[in-house]
Amino acid sequence: MEKQNYHDNNNALTEVSLALAMAFFSIMILSIFALSQSKISEMKINIEKNKNDTDKESKLKKIIYYYEGFFYDKNFKKVFLPNFLKNNKNVILSVSPKISLESLFEIKANFKKIDVKITQHNKSIIEKIRTLK
Repeated sequence: MEKQNYHDNNNALTEVSLALAMAFFSIMILSIFALSQSKISEMKINIEKNKNDTDKESKLKKIIYYYEGFFYDKNFKKVFLPNFLKNNKNVILSVSPKISLESLFEIKANFKKIDVKITQHNKSIIEKIRTLK
């Protein structure tokens, strides 16, 4: 009796099933790629819309600088914070890059119910404030 060889390359059904599996796998990969590309293009559109919204928002926001315990407006004049916040509900707060996290949270506590964005000011801002003292 002759042993059957399971690795016979002449079996037509094996070849057909292997070819179909490769075809379905290729179609699946192409479908995933196509779907991911459509999601990426939707994200780009949303990012552009959000970018336009943030441009409008930044025009409405008033900047205030914090340096060594005092707040300054865009003209580098000292500001009494409660009066400033009565008139401005959207604020960009610029702080020193060397400020501690604890100090930052203490400062942020002054801005209750105010939309505050925090950024770091550069050396030229610090120099301008120092010259005014």
